[in-house]
Amino acid sequence: MKTIKLAVKNIVCQSCVKTICEYLSNEEAVDNVTVDEQSGVVIIEGKNNLNSKQIEMKLEALGYPVIAEKNYEKWKILFSFS
Repeated sequence: MKTIKLAVKNIVCQSCVKTICEYLSNEEAVDNVTVDEQSGVVIIEGKNNLNSKQIEMKLEALGYPVIAEKNYEKWKILFSFS
């Protein structure tokens, strides 16, 4: 199992959360998608062939550009919304 954690822009409501979850859940390699509206963190769990660049491109196509990947904890500390 592989987990990808991304900090994403433009997540402002539950509709955004639902859109991202539904869209990414349709991907064959994706098993679970969790989106935190307040922090903008998207966690994708899936099979070992889960491709972070492909996920990033799909999010950007939806209008949710990725700010940071892999180092999302550092991003979260630097740009905390809480």
